[in-house]
Amino acid sequence: GMDARGAGPLMPGLFAQPSAYIAAQLNAFRGNQRANDDQGEMRSFASRLSDSDVASLADYYGLRP
Repeated sequence: GMDARGAGPLMPGLFAQPSAYIAAQLNAFRGNQRANDDQGEMRSFASRLSDSDVASLADYYGLRP
């Protein structure tokens, strides 16, 4: 959801997920190793992220309660 708390099993919350997990998932979407986003939204978004962006997002969400 908009508050990053999730919206059911298909859209899990990001807050309090381990930073390494978030980075791994973003990198999997970036590299097309993960493709369970039917319309390709996450792959499209992640493909525009730099390594620094991935690390920053992972740290931001991973440090939230």
